[in-house]
Amino acid sequence: MKIFLISLMLGCCLANPVKADEYNSAKHAVINQPCQPGETIDQLLEHKHRNLFTDLGWRVFALKEGEYLVERAFMVSKGAELSYRWWVSAANPPKPANERTENLCAS
Repeated sequence: MKIFLISLMLGCCLANPVKADEYNSAKHAVINQPCQPGETIDQLLEHKHRNLFTDLGWRVFALKEGEYLVERAFMVSKGAELSYRWWVSAANPPKPANERTENLCAS
């Protein structure tokens, strides 16, 4: 059910184009967020998955006015992706949107 809701939400979001400046602001809010001592989220993901999986990069989906879902994805096999997702809004710092993301900075 959870996967269905996320897929449905992403499908709806693809119809809402994101302006370049808003896209970059949402993405950089996640990329530059401190994660572990001396590392940002981007740096941690780089060294954690760099040699294991194909990097599919960062994606940003518009949800509502001023709210975004920011995702970093890696290709694990031909049909499987490993994704980390954050909810981003102008009013709040980025928040993990899935369990894998919640555990990222705890490890």
